[in-house]
Amino acid sequence: MKRIVKKYFIAHKDNDHKPHILHGKAIAVMIGIVLLLFFYAIIQHAIVTGTNFAAVISSVLVDLANGDRESNSIRTLTINPVLAEAAQLKANDMVLKNYFAHTSPDGITPWHWFREAGYDFLYAGENLAVNFSDSIDVERAWMNSPLHRENILGKNFSEIGIATAQGLYKGRPTTFVVQFFGSPLPKEIIEAKKEIKKEEAKSIAIAEEQKTNVLGSSASEELFDIVESSETFAAVDLNGEPLSDVMNTVKENMPSPPAGGYASFFDTITTAPKRIVYAVYGIIALLVAFALSSYFVIEIKRRHMRHIAYGAGTLMFITLLFFFSRIFIYAKVFVQ
Repeated sequence: MKRIVKKYFIAHKDNDHKPHILHGKAIAVMIGIVLLLFFYAIIQHAIVTGTNFAAVISSVLVDLANGDRESNSIRTLTINPVLAEAAQLKANDMVLKNYFAHTSPDGITPWHWFREAGYDFLYAGENLAVNFSDSIDVERAWMNSPLHRENILGKNFSEIGIATAQGLYKGRPTTFVVQFFGSPLPKEIIEAKKEIKKEEAKSIAIAEEQKTNVLGSSASEELFDIVESSETFAAVDLNGEPLSDVMNTVKENMPSPPAGGYASFFDTITTAPKRIVYAVYGIIALLVAFALSSYFVIEIKRRHMRHIAYGAGTLMFITLLFFFSRIFIYAKVFVQ
């Protein structure tokens, strides 16, 4: 191993003061790898904008959220299809009405979409992101924001649903990400709500027959009041019932996610190209820089300027692609 390192990365008399990594063929191979990764990043970015990739993105983001919860000794979340449907409704609404916010321009709050999908919640939360290109970047952006971190690490949540939609943000095609958290109401409370609605329907029918106006809020609205404790959090408070007691019942029935998570290793790698590309760029740049540095310890007459030019040119090329991808491919993630 020591001999290989010396042969390929250090200028000395046994390799005629020409580190093999700076030879023309080696430089060509490295340039080829760098270009291949660059075009991979472009292709991956195009694939992400396809609707067939939405399920992969969602499963990876769920695993990343659960990873952060496990790191903080908090029970992991399971995917609820109804919650994912609610998130999709919100994502589609943002694209249709061209906004990026918790409340729509016409005043619709996130909790509307929970009800629209038929998800009766005890606790609910919402995280939003835009400019998706790397799943890890999205998760880090959420975790670096106190309110979004509060949702991801929320101990009262048991389920999660994530959806994406393609649209325009500030005139640029992008991916919107909606992350919904929830804890469902216990079945007995849901059944009680159904009975209340039946009684309401009967009362309305009787009132219509008697041609009497029915005024005031419904009983179900009186029983279940939404209380927003922050921009991204809501709780359903039950009249007269200790919320902690109801939550204990919910926690007892919390399911566990599948062993190994929802996403495969391939899915995780595919949705995090930025880390792969930058890691390989960095490794190649370090190896070339190390080989070039060995020229500083030998006499000037033994330095091979052609190989030095090869190495310097490779470093400049990698740097150019790095900044190009950073500006034009990997847009900064914004969260709400």
